[in-house]
Amino acid sequence: ERLNRLGPTRLDELVAHLAARSTLAVLDVRPALIADKAHDGPETFHNYYPLGTHWCQRGCYVAYRAILARLAEKRPSIVPLEPSDFEAHLEPGRGDSFRRLLYLPEGLEQKALAFEPKVPLRAQASEATENGVRRRWTHTEDPALPRAVVFHDSFGLGLETVLFVPGQNAP
Repeated sequence: ERLNRLGPTRLDELVAHLAARSTLAVLDVRPALIADKAHDGPETFHNYYPLGTHWCQRGCYVAYRAILARLAEKRPSIVPLEPSDFEAHLEPGRGDSFRRLLYLPEGLEQKALAFEPKVPLRAQASEATENGVRRRWTHTEDPALPRAVVFHDSFGLGLETVLFVPGQNAP
């Protein structure tokens, strides 16, 4: 908040451009993350790794809720899981961190919470690399479930734990 902003971010520009020149429906999850940030405190788990740039599982859960709320506008049977539907535990290791890039000492730890669904996943993840391009996909044997194509950056990998869980919300 204390830094001067020089103008809109690249994401702000992209969202505005697509809104003005496209029929593509873009979901910007930043407002949900900013609203949830109000719950941050010195002893709470944050949306982002404090020493890095990616979402922790709490941030992934907030993004998941925003995504499912948008999907429920077209398919009201889609209902997000509640936090109580997941087992929460401390994530081991240092998580996403700029520690190495900043030549900070080893052992710099940061707390992060990980979520695991209490029931097994219905969708299975697969991965392949072809011509240097890594592709990931999930699939299920139930043809009655809805299908989705999701393009994402590195933040999307954390969504797999919460997005592809049992129930109507599995792709």
